[in-house]
Amino acid sequence: QSVAKHPRDYSKNGDVGHAWIYVQGYMDGELVALEGGHSGEVDPKQVTYLDGVVNGALYGSVDPSKPTWEQKNFGSNPIAYLWEERTDGFFQIGSGGHWPTLAARVDLTDEEFRDVVDWLQDGYDFERYSFMDHHCCHFIIEAAQRVGLRLDASQRMVFDQDLRVGGVELRLWEDAYYSEAILASPDALERCLEQEIELGELEDAMDWYVSKHRKEKESPTVWLKALPQRVARWWALR
Repeated sequence: QSVAKHPRDYSKNGDVGHAWIYVQGYMDGELVALEGGHSGEVDPKQVTYLDGVVNGALYGSVDPSKPTWEQKNFGSNPIAYLWEERTDGFFQIGSGGHWPTLAARVDLTDEEFRDVVDWLQDGYDFERYSFMDHHCCHFIIEAAQRVGLRLDASQRMVFDQDLRVGGVELRLWEDAYYSEAILASPDALERCLEQEIELGELEDAMDWYVSKHRKEKESPTVWLKALPQRVARWWALR
């Protein structure tokens, strides 16, 4: 899923995507299934990547609401906040409210299934979360490696020096080092999975996934809880 809701405030700003796994196999003779992915940016004490960059460009500080001695800034390169690592990552059970645009399937042996389950419990660092090198796409890539699949979700992303947001021109960087980055993206991962399906390495599983899930619309209660954050974001970027 390439564009969906942010896990903290449910906003849809095109700044976040998601990818997750569904593993199914037998444990102690019983069929079990586990669905989920790696998510983050939920710590209310730490602003999101998008907000941090915008705040840095507007106010010179990632989070101007904090006392001066606690504020972090990146000078004339506010986009450098994207390279910061967070510690609010977690295993998000289920799809996180997302609906897939592509699903790919591979059959696992009993040994592979147990290996993936063990890796989920003890082998992957969910707490660590990084826009650049440790998020949902890297989680999928590592999961695929456990069963012998090599996926490439890398994509060159170019950052314009200036960005217009709500009628305001924001300068994102002065140092050209921050003008581009190679990172893993849901879009690139989706293209890679499509290629693997065409090559016969993976099976198109959308029909299978849909048969097991029901697309749920956002409930009014959830939407109302998110309303204050949505208004605040609109006010800041208007």
